[in-house]
Amino acid sequence: YQERWGEVSYRTLATQILGDAFFHCPVQEQALTLSEHQPVKQYEFSWAPQLPWPNFKPSYGVFHGAELLYLFHGTRD
Repeated sequence: YQERWGEVSYRTLATQILGDAFFHCPVQEQALTLSEHQPVKQYEFSWAPQLPWPNFKPSYGVFHGAELLYLFHGTRD
């Protein structure tokens, strides 16, 4: 992970590793399984919204459910 993300905090690395373990990898596995029976399309949402919470760090990147803000409130950046 450090080769991809460079010199970042352990917290950022842990966030990336846990995100892969709990979201990215299971979704990929499910898509591969389903693709044996029907066509499957995937998307990766990469728009990170600006949030009003001061403790939200940009290094967290896009979080689970961020696409809902995009869909229902548009992009206000």
